[in-house]
Amino acid sequence: MNVAMDVASRPDRLRRLSELVFDRRNQIAHEADWDVGRLDFRPMYKSTLDECREHVTTIVEGFETHL
Repeated sequence: MNVAMDVASRPDRLRRLSELVFDRRNQIAHEADWDVGRLDFRPMYKSTLDECREHVTTIVEGFETHL
């Protein structure tokens, strides 16, 4: 909750975004980033990677501050 307040967000929003980031990570790590529906690799964009990295950095730094 403190981390969410630090970044002016609600805890449920921060949690949902974290779930999306880690779901994407799991797709890459456990499914070789393969989309079985399209029979092709999932697209990956630099802007998305930058957003994910920023989010994880915010969470980690927030934990360090409040633990």
